Order: sequence, then C-alpha cells, then structure tokens
Amino acid sequence: MNREQWLKDRKKGIGGSDAAAVLGLNPYSSALAVYLDKIGEGEPVEENERMGWGLKLEKLIVAEYETRTGMRVVHNTEQSISIHPVHDWMCCTLDAVAYPLDDPKNGGVLQAKNVDRFMKHEWEDRVPEHYLIQLMHEIAVTGLKWGALVVLIGGNEWRSYEFDRDEDLISLIIEKESAFWHENVLKRIPPDPTGASLEVLGRMYKQDNGKSITLYDDAIGKAITSYLDAKAHLDRYTKQKEDSEAIIKSAMGDAAQGIYQAGDTTFGISWSSVKGRVGFDAKTFEQENPEIYKKYVKTGASYRRFSIREKITKAIDGGEGRKLAHG
Repeated sequence: MNREQWLKDRKKGIGGSDAAAVLGLNPYSSALAVYLDKIGEGEPVEENERMGWGLKLEKLIVAEYETRTGMRVVHNTEQSISIHPVHDWMCCTLDAVAYPLDDPKNGGVLQAKNVDRFMKHEWEDRVPEHYLIQLMHEIAVTGLKWGALVVLIGGNEWRSYEFDRDEDLISLIIEKESAFWHENVLKRIPPDPTGASLEVLGRMYKQDNGKSITLYDDAIGKAITSYLDAKAHLDRYTKQKEDSEAIIKSAMGDAAQGIYQAGDTTFGISWSSVKGRVGFDAKTFEQENPEIYKKYVKTGASYRRFSIREKITKAIDGGEGRKLAHG
C-alpha cells in the first residue's frame, strides 16, 4: 500500500498512534488534533528524513527481537491496516507480530520505536504512557494476548519491554475511543481541548511500587504550584460556602421553606426533612455473627491516594530553603 492511500484509509478510524491523544495522554498531540485529522481539516503530514529513517530502522529493531528471543517475527511490510472484528472504527498498522516457536498460536504485537539519546530517561523505570496506550490499542484490535515495545535508544542501545493484555485498560481505551468517534468525529463536534486523563492514569498505575523518586522537570514544579493554588481556592470557597449556609440555616430555624427577595429576583430556599436511608450495621453484625460475616465480607479494590505536602527545609549552605515534596 502506498503512503498516500494509507493516510487516506487511516482517517476512517482511530489508529494506534491516535489512541493516547484521544485519551489525553500524548505529550505531542491532542484529541482535538486527532479530531481535525479525521474530519479532513488537520495539518497535512509530510514525510521528512527523520520519518524515513524511522521506517527503515523499524525493520532492524524488530529483527533484533527475533535474534535475541528466538521467536519467529513477521513484519508488516505491506503496511496493511488491521480492523477490530467488532468495532470497525478501531484500527491499527502493526509493525510486526512475534510467535514463540513452541507455541505458534500465542502471537504478540511488536511495536518498534527509534528515539534520541536525550530521551533515554523516559525509558528507565517505565515506558512512556502514550506508547503503552498505543500497544494496548493494537493488542485490542488484533485480539492477541501480549505485546512488546522494542526500542533503539540513541542508535546504539536496544531494549524490549513485554506486557500482557490488560483487560481493564483495554476496556477503558475502547470506551473513550468509542465516545470520541461517535460523539465527536461522526457528529462533527470538537472535543474538549483540555482532555481528562486522570482515570486513564489510575487504570495504568493501579499499584505503587513502594519507591520514592526525585522529580526535576520545571513542568512538575509549575503543576505543583498550580495544584496547590487551586486546592487553596477550593478550600477557601468551600469554607465560604459552609459559612454562608450556616447563616441561612440559623435564620430559617425550623422552617422547611424560605423566600428572599432581592429587587426583581426571588430566591427560593429549601431545608426540608428527608427520610433517612436504610443502612446496614456491619460492625454489630460482625460481632454477633462472625462466621457468617467472614463468608460474605468483600474487600473493595485498592486505590492510590494522591496528595502534596509542603516542607520547609534548610539549604545545604545553612540558609533557609523551600522544598516541595510529593506524598
């Protein structure tokens, strides 16, 4: 398939390289950019020398996977587009597929990446989120059970990262992409340019690894300041809301309804009694029926709690310094 036809065909659905942008996790693109591309109003993509070398090196990068693992690797030399068997708007152009020689039915997606040496830090403890989303998108389209990100860093450092199929993450990807395709692209309604990626991140990083890291990027410092400022405003307005509510309730006393007239505007106020919800006294039940309680008790899924605390620490030179720490 020639590149012109490939570019035309990929507009008919959401591809692997579109997935992270749709989910708000691509630092180089956005859902709005993908939307414009799909409706034919995006910026034309012209192949440059960097892209050309990337395609040439792609074959060598995945071929090395075959050499090091002993698996059989089949390259997608025709740049053919795979389509999801159920969601025909979901597609991808695979780099290659690897098959274990002793289990040829258990193939996995191979995705090749060629990155500059100054991006090496992004591949130390984990892989970039947008590449993992792309890999899971391709695993979803093909129905395969695993995949690998195969990367060449700085032209001389080869690495591979294997991942099993993550059903929770794939379900979320399909849900978000479906909403984007049907509610935005097909209806010609531009998506929210800001995006919302917190839910996706929660699915990707379900458990912490117990380690502590030091963050250096200036963007992190700006995000921390922005977060704390927003939280301070929210706390202040919450307190203001509660104080105002207390003044009004004190004035109403036992009254169920109240009316306040301000010029031409009338405010209706309600503080009426509502029947209490029926609850279950789990503590008493456990005390009186411990064996039955153990049989039916269910622990909810764990989650990660996010917070930021500010510490004042002494600088190395003995002076007072201010340090932002995450917790």
